[in-house]
Amino acid sequence: MEKTIKINFKKLKLTSLSGEVKEMDTREAVGELIYSGANGIGYKLLAEKIYKSDGEVELDENEGKLLVHLLDSDFFTNKLTDAIRDCMK
Repeated sequence: MEKTIKINFKKLKLTSLSGEVKEMDTREAVGELIYSGANGIGYKLLAEKIYKSDGEVELDENEGKLLVHLLDSDFFTNKLTDAIRDCMK
């Protein structure tokens, strides 16, 4: 059975160092970051899926692995990485 990940990039909860939580629409920013900074068709399709999503997006196992690779390689800022990882728990 394939494991999927559901993340709502439209309402991603970003936490500051002071603990303040802000819900933000990160679809465009995350999609554009992946599209402009990662190579390969898998990343292009992932970027488009996030960018065009309307609410919660379901990532299949391969898409999840691509996203985890970006998180593990310090591709995103710490704040964004933490917010995405929190959604993946």
